Amino acid sequence: MAQEEEAKSRAAYRDGLACFERKAKAAGVFEASLAARINHYGVADHVAKVAQTYDLCLLPLAAGYDGQLEVVQAVVFSSGRPVLIFRAGDAAGLAKCPDLAVVAWDGSRSAARAMADALPILTRAKQVRLLTVLNEKPDATTDLGIDAQRHLRAHRVEATLETVDAKGANIGKVLSDYVKNSFARSFGHGRVWAFASQ
Repeated sequence: MAQEEEAKSRAAYRDGLACFERKAKAAGVFEASLAARINHYGVADHVAKVAQTYDLCLLPLAAGYDGQLEVVQAVVFSSGRPVLIFRAGDAAGLAKCPDLAVVAWDGSRSAARAMADALPILTRAKQVRLLTVLNEKPDATTDLGIDAQRHLRAHRVEATLETVDAKGANIGKVLSDYVKNSFARSFGHGRVWAFASQ
């Protein structure tokens, strides 16, 4: 039974990779493909290690738990490289520019790196916001993003400064709620991307 399931998995992998190669070649961005046989419990660390030497890692995240969350967490926290996370089945939307891009800004080295990595997307977004979460870190003030705003302006990105009070909530929830609320009130069915770092 295990061999049968592994054969199914291998066939799905070959089909998926062939589809990806066709589309990447058509877009002129295909270089090569990698394949490895990894123990199920080592997949997340393996993907994070491979992502360290690539410009960008695209990761699907399904609504239910399928093990992909562990891969996403490993790549975000261990690869040191930019990561775009998208809903499974919504990859076509990655080619579109966001209506709104939100940069979580706390003045840290990692926030500066996330902003720099996101710059090619920020220059194409219709609207950019620099968001500082208050009462979460001691240095977070309402004017913390002024230098980041100046830097973005030098790259022809007009960004507005915004703040939100954490009110004791987890930073991940604060950012998630902010993006959801911005999506609902500003754009209806528009596209909102958020850039943050840990």
